[in-house]
Amino acid sequence: MRRSRMVRARIPTHDRGDGASNVRRPGADVLTGAALIVALFLQLTALGANTEMLGLQAATANMIVALVALIWLKPPPGWWQPASAVIVPAIAAFAWAAIASVANQGVGGLSLGVRPALVGLVLLAGAMGAATTGLIVGGCSRSLDPLCRAFLVVGAAWMVLSLGLHLMEPGHVWGVDKGLQAGRFSATLLNPNAAGSVLAAIGILAAGRLIANIQHAAERYWIDPPLPALAFNGAALLLAAPLTAMTQSRAAAAMLAVGVAILIVRKLGARTHRLRWPLMGTVAALVAIMFAALIVTGPSFAKIAMTGDDLRLRVEAIRHFGALTAGSPWFGYGYGAFDALNAAHLDPVTARLFWNFGAAHSSPISAAIQYGWPFVGLLTVSIATAATMVTRTWRHRPPGGAAVGMLLASGGIIACSLIDIALDVPAVAALAAAMAGLAIGQSMRHPAPRARRHPVLVPSAPRG
Repeated sequence: MRRSRMVRARIPTHDRGDGASNVRRPGADVLTGAALIVALFLQLTALGANTEMLGLQAATANMIVALVALIWLKPPPGWWQPASAVIVPAIAAFAWAAIASVANQGVGGLSLGVRPALVGLVLLAGAMGAATTGLIVGGCSRSLDPLCRAFLVVGAAWMVLSLGLHLMEPGHVWGVDKGLQAGRFSATLLNPNAAGSVLAAIGILAAGRLIANIQHAAERYWIDPPLPALAFNGAALLLAAPLTAMTQSRAAAAMLAVGVAILIVRKLGARTHRLRWPLMGTVAALVAIMFAALIVTGPSFAKIAMTGDDLRLRVEAIRHFGALTAGSPWFGYGYGAFDALNAAHLDPVTARLFWNFGAAHSSPISAAIQYGWPFVGLLTVSIATAATMVTRTWRHRPPGGAAVGMLLASGGIIACSLIDIALDVPAVAALAAAMAGLAIGQSMRHPAPRARRHPVLVPSAPRG
């Protein structure tokens, strides 16, 4: 009886480990992401979807794109575990909002009815749909560079359109009177501060792409530099920076300046190339010169001088409206309740300060007024979980420049909303949610090692 001999066989592994689905079509992630980007900028063009009808249409479009992404891209099983840690608290927040919309009817003597409650829930679902699409596309994409380029192309067209409309009719947007904001640039929105946050986000992405182009060209000693990309990204930054200043939004201007500074410091913190310092300094100086020229020669200078007084007013508003949430801390007062709530609590002192406030000018306070503090807490858990996931992933695996730009842009909009009304505009909220979802989705994506062939011992049949 002879012993069976062990022979070597090579069996290819099937695990790609890149978070990608083997059944989706090539380029499906880019097409889905591009569809979301186009939908979001159409919403921004339509007054930011800041009317009931436009808001419902925009939310429906966002949910349809999310459904298409879920079915077409078919996230692999490995995507669901990290995604669920972010999505489940958000779903719980939505469920609480639905419960609160029923429980807060008639609270504080406010009777809003069922219609506003349903509108608020649909708008909330639309923003979550945009975030979900971002998570799926980001998790299925090898790089966010193509989507970043698409974002800048569509964003540049939106900026040119907005500037043209402003030059033709400064006091109106699509024939709608801007009221007290007639003297400020507001793009295709009615609120200059919300428009400023979007313009600053475009500027951050353009600066990130421009810095990457400069770095690439410098490392090759400017042999065959990417001139079209350099020209386009530079032009996008040169357009976004002054338009941001024209909105006279100090929060948006600070957002753009801080975002560009972080992008520059991030590159300079890596291996320093002999040409990198002067090139990065050139970008920073160019932005600084443009802001200085507009601030000194334009009406923004007077706005800067009022920063201290306006900041104190914002703090007082947060204190005043935060105190109003104590009347219904668990369920809030309902979507659309702010105007009636504010009017009911005006006295001779607060009337002088807040008579023209249409929102709380602080996204946490605004959310608590609508659906209560548990809703705010659940959303905070979702955001904190995502931030922890991104930090841990990027600590071990450096992120791509596009992902960093998306995260800075969305984080800047959220930061602006802490003292302004950026997230109260549905299209701006959906835009911030989508960009954050793209960056977070990239952190859920595993590295993509090449398929390896492992030797496996297989017993051969005994020779007879």
